Amino acid sequence: MAVEDFWQYEGYHLSLVYTSPILICVGTVCNVLCVAVMRTASYRDSSTGMLFICLAIADIGVLNTGLLRVWLDRTWGVDVRSFSQAACKIHIFTTYLLGQLSAWTLVIITLERVVSVCWPLRCKELCSRRRLLAGWLCMLILLVGADTHLFWSMALEHYPGYGDYCLQSSSLRWFMVVYWPWIDMALACFVPFVAIFALNIVISVKLFQFRQGRKTTLQASQEKGSEKSTTIMLLSISFTFLLTTTPAAIYFAGLGAGAWAYTENDDSESDAQLRFAYAVCYLLFNLNSTMNFFLYCISGTRFRQAAASVLCHCCARRHGGTRNTEFQLNTVSKTVQTRSTNLNSTSGQV
Repeated sequence: MAVEDFWQYEGYHLSLVYTSPILICVGTVCNVLCVAVMRTASYRDSSTGMLFICLAIADIGVLNTGLLRVWLDRTWGVDVRSFSQAACKIHIFTTYLLGQLSAWTLVIITLERVVSVCWPLRCKELCSRRRLLAGWLCMLILLVGADTHLFWSMALEHYPGYGDYCLQSSSLRWFMVVYWPWIDMALACFVPFVAIFALNIVISVKLFQFRQGRKTTLQASQEKGSEKSTTIMLLSISFTFLLTTTPAAIYFAGLGAGAWAYTENDDSESDAQLRFAYAVCYLLFNLNSTMNFFLYCISGTRFRQAAASVLCHCCARRHGGTRNTEFQLNTVSKTVQTRSTNLNSTSGQV
């Protein structure tokens, strides 16, 4: 039997063709809304708001580079990496970089929350906007340095009868096949996973201590009330990151280690199963970049209020613009009618 005859292959194809555009559209719109909300007075001056903007921009990039390319390839057979050597190198570099950047931005946000919960009186000093921005830029430079090799590790090669494909260059193919998948998974999943998991444990323990009344001063109570919404919001997106990226980490780690191998008796069935597993894990990985806005709305009271303010302001501007347009149209119509009447009167006198 051919690989296309198995239901796993059909599920792989249909899920990528029909689920991908939903994730891309919904995720892009919601992340743009996140940026708009973080620009409001509630978050504009906070270091957390700045980091959430960085996270939203990185997630928009993740959805519109890797997932968009997969959707175009599966739907219309168009691979943007095969357009030119520059497209091959630049696209694969940005795809890897944005996935890693999104994960490490979440690590920095989680670290800022740990400082806020453990040392609330020194949080503004230790986690000022300037320091967090400097730390985020240093992290970006390190990730760019780790991924720069992709500009000479990948190349567009032509195969007669098949077409052009963006593949590993022959001189570095061993490194790209054996070592790079592990390095990328460490940067995009494993290390952020461990860091976020450990930091969330610290946050959860501190919140439990607050509930037990170990910190009962009025000042602590006020700090707890003002920071609780943002902390719960962060915990929700952190645990969602762990749940949605773990399957992809296991899948690619097993693939790189050779744990998922084709069977000798039925290669087509194994191929179909691997493709289906890839589709599920890859879509879950991109779901993490799509649902942050909904998690913010569910878990963050302050975010819900700011989002409602942004949406109401947009609706008010749109309706106000409509009323102004109608007023202008009515004015123009009345002017035209007046001029027409005067013209008729003049022609009658003549």
